[in-house]
Amino acid sequence: MSLILLLAVAGMLLAGLGFYWLEPTATSYLDGLWLAFVTGSTVGYGDIVPTSHAARLLAVFTVLSGFTFLSVVTAYFAALLIGEDEKKLQRELHHNMRTLHAEIAALRQEIQRLPTAAAAPPSSTIKADQPKTD
Repeated sequence: MSLILLLAVAGMLLAGLGFYWLEPTATSYLDGLWLAFVTGSTVGYGDIVPTSHAARLLAVFTVLSGFTFLSVVTAYFAALLIGEDEKKLQRELHHNMRTLHAEIAALRQEIQRLPTAAAAPPSSTIKADQPKTD
């Protein structure tokens, strides 16, 4: 992520230099840098706009690189958030599985303590799926 951020900053610094060099309304490097930032972030305040064909072409590439950078940053943070949620769900699932495992073991022990005659249902018991007869 830090490499992507470094590349984005370097790209904006170069685009600022390009706008300063190509755009007649950008009278300083800071104006060119501002135009690069506003164009790359797709805000477009309109205080400085590319007027020459070369500056407009540079603006197209600056917008595309800005879209790319913002998409990567958004995807990175979304993956972080989703990853944290997934880890939380996985911890809860493992906790529930351990709890169920302990309950099953306790039930097995309880069944083993029962006498074998008491474990079998009496023959006169009506099954749930059979209707009662009077």
